Amino acid sequence: TDASKSAFICSLAVVVVPLLDFAFGGKKLGPKALVGCALAVLGVATLETQGGGATTAAFAPGDLATFFQPLAFGVGFWRMEKAMHKHPGAALKLTASQLLAVAGVSAAYMCMGLGGVDP
Repeated sequence: TDASKSAFICSLAVVVVPLLDFAFGGKKLGPKALVGCALAVLGVATLETQGGGATTAAFAPGDLATFFQPLAFGVGFWRMEKAMHKHPGAALKLTASQLLAVAGVSAAYMCMGLGGVDP
């Protein structure tokens, strides 16, 4: 997967949150949200694929793995928003728990040595 295409795919996390609200949160996707999603996708596509030619649009096997990032980040943002509405005074605790979870997964990944480069 090209870096520019990966950057474009990863930027789709911004679009995932309103879609999750629509699909699972019971919120309507109004015209402003639809236009915002379309402008976000088109704007980033314009920035990231300039001069890329036809090869940029072709699907590569790495694209599927890259699509996991905006989905995971989007779900994380969406769940954090729900938690903040439910517990408005617990921002510090929620942030700390999120950082500890990322640190734990990162440490486990590092200990397994999956694809790492020795210093």
